[in-house]
Amino acid sequence: MAEERTSLDTRVYQHLLGQISARQVELGSFLKAGKLAVEMNVSRTTVRKALSRLIDDGWVKQTPAGHTYVAKWPPKAAAAAVEVIEVEQQSQIKSVYWLIFDWILQGNCQFGAEVNPRTFVDLFGASMGTVRHALDALTRDGILIKAPRRGWRYGTLTWQDIIDTIEIRTMFESEVLRRAGHQIPQASLEELKAETENVLQSIDTLSERDRRQADYHFHTTLVEQTTSLVLIGLVKPLIRRSMYCSLTSPSDRRHQAKSFREHLGIIDALQMGDVASAVDVFQAHMSRSLLDGLRTKLPHLNSNEGIDLARNELASMLTPAAEPQP
Repeated sequence: MAEERTSLDTRVYQHLLGQISARQVELGSFLKAGKLAVEMNVSRTTVRKALSRLIDDGWVKQTPAGHTYVAKWPPKAAAAAVEVIEVEQQSQIKSVYWLIFDWILQGNCQFGAEVNPRTFVDLFGASMGTVRHALDALTRDGILIKAPRRGWRYGTLTWQDIIDTIEIRTMFESEVLRRAGHQIPQASLEELKAETENVLQSIDTLSERDRRQADYHFHTTLVEQTTSLVLIGLVKPLIRRSMYCSLTSPSDRRHQAKSFREHLGIIDALQMGDVASAVDVFQAHMSRSLLDGLRTKLPHLNSNEGIDLARNELASMLTPAAEPQP
């Protein structure tokens, strides 16, 4: 536990030092432990320890009444050193994020169950602070749910959750294809096609994990071609959320092969410069995946109620809105 607290103390200290060094905090500004604790999702004790280190450094001082304020700006060299540390920490958080996400996708979680951060500290040898930040990132992506003072739990899924996720993803990823379709280099498409064909050739022996990674790589490669940070930031988490939705049960090899053949259809359309057809194939791909998923993954639905609703919602979503009459 002492090591965990030290790790959090250090992280808060480095974060505050980075802000002060970058002149993001004015001289004389008060640093309130309570406010900082809420913003950084740590205890007041942790913040006070970090502030104590800043006081020892001379960058922060206290008034006779005990209020903490910024007294001096560190030299630029200190800011550069902090930036390097923060980049390394963000890399660690990202790495642990993917380790936890992959662990979840292997079926090791129970929907709605509480998350024990200690599990991941022990599994991956990460600090508690790094694990907590990774869990927060998974919460932002819709994989986990966090309740104040109660920690995290695995998100529950209903057929409506799955429909909503696919519907929103289809809308944004269609825009991805429209924007990136004319600018994707042919070399990139050839490489993506070769990778997809290799997956199809080995579909019978491919592990669920490898298939999932190949599917993620295909879709995120197209997203990144937009070079739009906004779209990338929107669509990638939606793709990961879709992967979580697929946990209701793994799809069979026939459905997997069908998905990758549809990927080839998207690539072929893009290679011919027919972006509209690529969008059509993609939307049909998402619609088919959802309907297959509802049939195979949620067999407890009464009759075809959920499937009919999914079909109707997708049909409505994929039909272009009528142009307003002049």
